[in-house]
Amino acid sequence: MALYTPDGESATNVRCTGACVSIWKPLRPGDARLSNTSTITRPDGTKQLTLSGKPLYTFAQDTPGKATGNGAKDAFGAKQ
Repeated sequence: MALYTPDGESATNVRCTGACVSIWKPLRPGDARLSNTSTITRPDGTKQLTLSGKPLYTFAQDTPGKATGNGAKDAFGAKQ
């Protein structure tokens, strides 16, 4: 599973809300087993995993073995 973080987002500045989360899915606690992550509360009250203070997302158009969201709109960058 590829994980992404958007440029300009931090644990205290989550900008991917509304329609954005239909494409960039926030990684929730329990979605993946990762070390060195933290949890934040998103503006809608749900929990999301962070890595080095950056919220983690998956990309709706990725398929198993194929990460296609790196460098996509809004400058999301791949982390894994």
